[in-house]
Amino acid sequence: MSSKDKRVTLYDYNEINEVDIESRYNLYIKFNNAEKNKVRLLMMNPSYADKNVSDQTTSAAINEFQKNYGSLETINLSPKITTDPDRLEPLSYLENLYNKYYVIDKMTDENYDIVLATGDFRQNTKNKLVKDQMYDTYQELLKNLKYNKLNIRLYAYGMIKENRYGIHFSKAKMKDKTRVIVGWSKDNKEYILKPYFPYQEIVTSL
Repeated sequence: MSSKDKRVTLYDYNEINEVDIESRYNLYIKFNNAEKNKVRLLMMNPSYADKNVSDQTTSAAINEFQKNYGSLETINLSPKITTDPDRLEPLSYLENLYNKYYVIDKMTDENYDIVLATGDFRQNTKNKLVKDQMYDTYQELLKNLKYNKLNIRLYAYGMIKENRYGIHFSKAKMKDKTRVIVGWSKDNKEYILKPYFPYQEIVTSL
């Protein structure tokens, strides 16, 4: 990691249950804007960045968020470290249970801006069990975001697949993220993302 990127202050393996060194649950990056808001970014799975080594996605995230935030924390639907999503392996029962709790706990904190940027993770990996585990975690997260009644500021850089997923920030055509909310698709019987309009807060508060 270059000298300018030595703001990574926490590399949390969370070695409990059956979690091993090939898993990474979060990467916390502290900027020089302590007075500004904090942001958490949800993506598909981690690459090899840590407090000593950067990667393309981490560097892009630093460039994207450092101007407007005091810190950035990246969370992933799968904690397994790989640069090739097709090589993702399923989580054990305990690992999957812990990961789901961890993702939901981290991404439903109203002290952070929350950015959903997973891309179409079911399209990007071949293993069916991996797809199912990530989808189940993602749907549980959206369910919590919809019904927890907290003041969560939820964002995406555009939406794909009938608004199911937020576009990965490095691939988005939009110059900036926009507010979104969670809705329910009666046709597909799943939680999806919807554009946010300010009047929705007024209606909700009535």
